[in-house]
Amino acid sequence: MCKSAFPRLAQLRHRLSRGFTLIELMVTVAVLAILSALAMPSMIRLIDNSRVSGTVSEYVAAINLARSEAVRRGSRVTICAAQSPTVCKAGAGDWTAGYIVFADDGPAPGDPGTPGTLDAGEEVIKQRGEWAGVATVVGSATVRRVSYLASGRLEVGTMIGTVAFTPSTSQEQRYVCIDRSGRPRVDEMPCV
Repeated sequence: MCKSAFPRLAQLRHRLSRGFTLIELMVTVAVLAILSALAMPSMIRLIDNSRVSGTVSEYVAAINLARSEAVRRGSRVTICAAQSPTVCKAGAGDWTAGYIVFADDGPAPGDPGTPGTLDAGEEVIKQRGEWAGVATVVGSATVRRVSYLASGRLEVGTMIGTVAFTPSTSQEQRYVCIDRSGRPRVDEMPCV
């Protein structure tokens, strides 16, 4: 029989090949569970903030779409808070059900329609249903619709204000502010 030239190395190899003891495994699982419990609230907040950020970006893109379409078409284009996929909300404030961007031709001859509302025959450019993962999307009292003229400027009498996006698990709101020029901006504080 041939003896190993390195007897300690052979013993070490034998000890390492045995694996973990049950106690070592239990301690590792317990430490992992504690670290997971500590990280979970931060992860949930991160996911919620990411959802709100995506939602805000989509809303700003829709406002910019309405503005660019008004210039491209040479006529009024409106974005309004949706009550349903084809009806703008009559009351001010709540945008949680989504929005509608449409070519706002105003009232047709013989049609009692009004500017800023989706009337029969007006083309829907984009429609967005209810926001997923966002608890509320609420505008200030004057924020029901935004109408852009062919010049890309806001129609007189339409919204200048704020729409607040609130995640479902925290109160860290994001605000979309629309100024007199019609440009939207995103802020973490209510608009002034």
